[in-house]
Amino acid sequence: LFGAELPDWHALQASSSWTLSAVRGVHPLLQEQTCVSRAGRATVWELCGAADITGLWARLGARNVDLRDESSEVLQDPIVGNSLIHHALVKCRDFQPRFLRWLLSRPGAAEAVSQKNMRGETALHLC
Repeated sequence: LFGAELPDWHALQASSSWTLSAVRGVHPLLQEQTCVSRAGRATVWELCGAADITGLWARLGARNVDLRDESSEVLQDPIVGNSLIHHALVKCRDFQPRFLRWLLSRPGAAEAVSQKNMRGETALHLC
């Protein structure tokens, strides 16, 4: 499964019941290997700006990727206060619609969309 990306793993999972359990069984290994690879050296903001679904999935906890931190606060860029959705809209909205769809499907997306950055802008202001 190495060399494939998260959307490919999900497509394989969906193909049959035995592949579903097989892929889910290796999720921890896939997460670990992704974190020790290129994604392990990048920040969540760099991964988001590069539209790296697999790296972001691994760095944010794999199965239950949440756009909020442990205290249920929306993850915010410490420099400008952007959420991951703000950041993705600024960096990659024109060429990565699949990445944006994936981000918007994650827990915490509603809060991240309505979160204001330091300029008082929600994600909708950046569309």
